[in-house]
Amino acid sequence: MSNVDISTSDAIKLAKEYDKNGERTLCALTKLDLITDGSDIRSTLLNQEVILKYGYIGCKNRSP
Repeated sequence: MSNVDISTSDAIKLAKEYDKNGERTLCALTKLDLITDGSDIRSTLLNQEVILKYGYIGCKNRSP
């Protein structure tokens, strides 16, 4: 999801269809190491954009 706006993500749209209040959804954001310089993911990780009860988990891949 490093190149996708979280508010327009297909996964979030699907979660909202089945969990309208965000009470059962946890979102794992992968490939955070690929985010371009100048991008701000902080508000998403702090659960301020699309509110989910369990919030967001950021995952960074290992280096080769």
